Amino acid sequence: MPGVYPRFIIHHYQCISHPKQLVLDDINDSQLAFVAGIALACLARRCARGPFSVWLAHLPGTIAHELAHYVVALITRSSPEPISLRLRRSAEGLTLGSVTFRPGLITGGAVALAPLWVLPLIVIGLWLNVAHASPLYALVAGYTGLILLFAAMPSRADWAIALRYPVGALASLAGMVILLTAIWPAKG
Repeated sequence: MPGVYPRFIIHHYQCISHPKQLVLDDINDSQLAFVAGIALACLARRCARGPFSVWLAHLPGTIAHELAHYVVALITRSSPEPISLRLRRSAEGLTLGSVTFRPGLITGGAVALAPLWVLPLIVIGLWLNVAHASPLYALVAGYTGLILLFAAMPSRADWAIALRYPVGALASLAGMVILLTAIWPAKG
């Protein structure tokens, strides 16, 4: 295909000769602020050293993680007890928060993996609002978004409960995939 190769070279050359046009024309100030918020969240997590500063750096994510468990436990009528946000040492390391609930056959897995499917949906909502928002909102949204994504990861205790109640865990993961495919824009 001799006709395609020279066009690729010309297109590639144009991209290199105008990198500002290729990258920065498509990104507005709010999206740059969103990325700056992500960098700020990484820096805050990186700079946390002692137990108190680690707890403080992880506190917003811990609150969101435990709230996701609590709200899903309320919705599924799993009788949640109040959220605990006390710093405690455990066999796995530091425990920053917990929610106690009564798991059912389906609800146990759904509540255990709630942060994994609830928090990324919130981050998607934050990202969708960034394009037309103020840079300050975008900075806070970027910071919050990354904190929520870190907090979405299930703990060992979450996985242990999810594995004891696989029907609910698989149902909640399937629901997350269905929601993401419905929300994500189709290419083509």
